[in-house]
Amino acid sequence: MNIIANGAFVAVDHPGRAYLALAVFFRHAGLNEEELSPRLRELASTRMLDRARVLGAAMRVAYMLTAGESGVLPKAPLAVKGDRLVLTLRGKLRGLAGERLARRMRALARLIGREAAIEV
Repeated sequence: MNIIANGAFVAVDHPGRAYLALAVFFRHAGLNEEELSPRLRELASTRMLDRARVLGAAMRVAYMLTAGESGVLPKAPLAVKGDRLVLTLRGKLRGLAGERLARRMRALARLIGREAAIEV
């Protein structure tokens, strides 16, 4: 998080770096703000915190599915269907449907005002 927050990235302004740092923080530290730097919290608006938390939660779900392997996400579509956020797991990916993934899906869905569902 500190590398991103203090990095000299071309074409990324201070608020952009703060947003990226927050998203990475929420991805790795969880969705709670307890360990968040007070200075970074000062830089972020409520909207930025909310959006970074959603992106962090989405990355937490994605990593559970892929373990960093490319080409997996297109095989596991995530879609809003009415009031539900639905993750579809087919074929070899069915075995990934467990309680840990379900918890992460519930956390992501809650952030966007939906109910989570995993369809296998």
